[in-house]
Amino acid sequence: RETLAAAGRGITTLLTLSATTEPAAIQRALRLFADFRPDACVLTKLDEAASLGGLLAALVQADLPTAFVTDGQRVPEDLQVARAHPLVTRAAELLAENPANPDSGYLALAFGGANANVNV
Repeated sequence: RETLAAAGRGITTLLTLSATTEPAAIQRALRLFADFRPDACVLTKLDEAASLGGLLAALVQADLPTAFVTDGQRVPEDLQVARAHPLVTRAAELLAENPANPDSGYLALAFGGANANVNV
């Protein structure tokens, strides 16, 4: 990264995270990869996730923006720029589908300023 920056070639480091991963594992991954100073993340498997609140809350807590999302098997066709409203809407839809098992991070997502963490 520093070598490319010194040569006038900046790069963007993206951390890829699966939306199907448990929130505790996401938090651990964020801690483990913090030394690499990712600029943002790519969220994959949005179409397979049972909930998103814990994942999004962990990203807000880590102050890691979401640059891109995927919701299918076709890359790059299914790669989309991340937008706050669709992510929060999907998290709310998943919570409504599974009300007996609400994600512990959902309230943090709902009231924690997620707009600061994705492209608006």
